[in-house]
Order: sequence, then structure tokens, then C-alpha cells
Amino acid sequence: MHADWKMGRTVFATTISCGYFRRHVFATIPDTVEKPSWLNDTDYELDHRPTASDKSGRTYFATRTLPHGQGAFAYVGVSLTGDDWISPLAAKDSSMQRYAAVNQQLSRKYNEEVPQYEMEKILAKRKNPEERQKVLIFYDTLLQIVADELNGKAPEYNETVEGLLEQLIEDLKAKGQYSCCYDNLDDYDKRMELLMTLFDRIKIRRDKVARREEILDDIEQKIIPHIFDVSTIEPDDEYQLPAAMWQQAIEKMPSRKQMDSLKQKYPIPVVERFIIYIAAFKEEIAERIHRTHEKIVTQMKKELRKEASKKKKEVEKIEATCLDIEEVFIAVTEQWKKKQEAEAQNSSQLNISVDDHTRLYENLKATALDAQKFVEEEAARGKFLAEQINIFAEQSKTIKDVHDDSIRKCEQANAKILKNIKRLNHMIKLHETRISDIKHMGNTTKKNVQSIVHGDMD
Repeated sequence: MHADWKMGRTVFATTISCGYFRRHVFATIPDTVEKPSWLNDTDYELDHRPTASDKSGRTYFATRTLPHGQGAFAYVGVSLTGDDWISPLAAKDSSMQRYAAVNQQLSRKYNEEVPQYEMEKILAKRKNPEERQKVLIFYDTLLQIVADELNGKAPEYNETVEGLLEQLIEDLKAKGQYSCCYDNLDDYDKRMELLMTLFDRIKIRRDKVARREEILDDIEQKIIPHIFDVSTIEPDDEYQLPAAMWQQAIEKMPSRKQMDSLKQKYPIPVVERFIIYIAAFKEEIAERIHRTHEKIVTQMKKELRKEASKKKKEVEKIEATCLDIEEVFIAVTEQWKKKQEAEAQNSSQLNISVDDHTRLYENLKATALDAQKFVEEEAARGKFLAEQINIFAEQSKTIKDVHDDSIRKCEQANAKILKNIKRLNHMIKLHETRISDIKHMGNTTKKNVQSIVHGDMD
């Protein structure tokens, strides 16, 4: 058996020379037999014409008897593309299925263990909650404007709504849905139908935006720690860890025991591909963990810088307070000394008699204080009276309004009564006129009947 790899295609060729066939199927083998020239031609290529049924994994075989009863030759070929491989068994490719299962398991485990870096980048680009809330408020405002016009309120010109209506009309025309539904309507009904369609579309869009924000908020709470705040990181806070710390973890190979176990359970190509993939995955995992650690260190530096700035401001504030207290203490000490000196001087003058000017000054001072107290009491009393006057004025105004309203209602009722009286008088006159006309007609008829009766008697 030998194998050739040419043009990205794997071919297995098998030469069978079986003694059973030589003895029971073919003639006796001569003593000296020369091997044909093509038997060892491993570079021989078969012409392959692609067909509709040609695909990876198809098996081709051919048999031929050797001349002079030398035996039989069989050729078996399996078509595979690229660097794929095939199980040495003649059955279905169970190794490929195992490889796919292992790859799927590794991918699932990778997604479970590795942070979603792409999602982190998307979340880092989100606007602040105030800006996101403004978007929902914008949609709510549009919905309210459209709903007000649908409810019959006098519409005010809104450039955004009119622009959306124009876009809606163009979209319906492009889809061929405008002429069949709106051409037969008048302008009012057409606008109402378009507004209802626009309301539904805005509502759907608003719900999608709100749902998207809820999903992103939920993802953000799950995969990004609350300590991360990448939007406020300054250049001084950034920190890069040395990449060499992950190099050993990336280059570390499985142990010999693990390799022996893998080789016993899986084909060699699967193990080799597994080593290649796990090295690539480990490198990507290390890069992501490296970035995560850098973020954590950067965030710690930022928090330390903020805390240091905060404490520095507190220290500066305390120092300023100490300086103020020291100045106050010095001023109080000086005033206390002056007070002590003044008391010492006054104590030496306690025996001096009080003259008339001093007594007059004290009396005037007491009178002024009494007058000030009286003025304050009168001012408070005047303020109270002013408040009461305002209350009575408001009550009087309310009573006057009620009285005027009652008079107005009475005048309206009297006007209605007078109007009804005039109408009834007019009706009475009409009835009297009608009665007199009927009486006149009755007398005339009576006279005519009498004249007719007298004429017949004559």
C-alpha cells in the first residue's frame, strides 16, 4: 500500500497479489516472471474529470488480472480535498465525526470561559443613559403628536412628522402599495390612514429600541464588572502589563500522559490538529485575559488617582480651616486681653458718682426702647389687619361674583320668560284671528244656506 498527495487530493492505491487467486482462479505461475514496467510507477496520474456526483469522501476502485496468470491487481482511490484525512477503516469516517464533536465542545467551552471581548467593545461605545433616554423621549413625542392629530386635535405643523410622511409615501410607492390603498381616498382620509400607518411603524421602532437597550443593559450587568468605567480613563491611568508573563502558558504543551491518552483515543491527525487549535485558542485567551488584567490595573490606578485627588482636596480644605481658626483664635485672644484691661480700668472707677447727664441718657434710652417696642407691636397689628382686610376683600369679590352670576342667570331666565310670553301672545292673536275668521265663514255659510232654503221654498 502506498499513498500519494498531489493537487490537494489524497489517493490510496492497493496492489493485491494473492496466492489464493493464483492457485484457484488463474493458471500456474511461470518460474521466471518479469515485473511489468508500470507496476512500480508511483507517479502515474489518472485523468480526473469533475462530475456532478464528484464530492469529497467518494470511493473509486478498479480490478485487473495480470497477464499469464500471474494474479490480480486492484486499485482503490478515495477523493478528499485540502488537508483532510480519512480513517484507515473501510467504514464511514467516524474520526471526522469525533473531531467535529471535539471542536464543537472546545468552542462551547471557549465561549463559556473567555470574556466576550467583541461585546465589551460594543458596550464601551454606548452613549450615556441620558442620551439613550432622549432617543425614547423623541419617539414618545412623535407618537404623541401623531396620536393628537388622529384624535381630532388641531394639528400644528411639525417638520419631522411631515418628513416621515413623505418617506412613508415614497416607501409605499416603491413597494407598489400606495396606489391600491390610497388613491381612491380624499385628502383627509388619506392623511388619517397614513398617520395610522406611521404611528404603527414608529411604535414598532420605539419598542425595538427599548428592547435593545434592555438586552444590552442585561448583558452589560453580566459580563462587565461595575468597577469598569472605560469612558473616563485618562492617559496617565493606562497601564500595560508585560506580555512575557503569558508566553509560558501559551507555549506549554500537554503532558506525555495526556498525549498518550489522546493518541489512544483519537487518530494522529486529530491530535495534531487539536494541538494546533489549542495553541491558537490559548494565545487568544491569553490576549483577552491580558487585556482584562490591564483594564483592572488601569481601573485601579484611576480609582487610586481619584481617591488621592479627593483626599488632597480634603487636606487642603482642613489646612484652610485650621488657618481660619488660628486667625479667629488670635483675634479672640486680643479682644479678651482688651476686655480684661477695660474691666481693670472700670473697676478703678466704680466709686465715681453718676451725674445728671448720665441719668438723662439712661431715661432717653429706656423711652426709645419702649417706643420702638410699641412701634413694632403696632406694625404687627397693622399687618394682621391688612391680612384680614385682604381676606374680606377676597370674600367680598367672591360674593359679588356669585351675586352677579345669579343676577345674570335671573336676567337670562326673565328674558326667556318674556320671549315665551311674547310668543304665546302672538299665538293667542293668531288663534283669535283664526276663530274670528271661522265665525265669519260660519255666518256667511249660514246666510248662504238660508238664502238657498228660501229660494227653494219660493
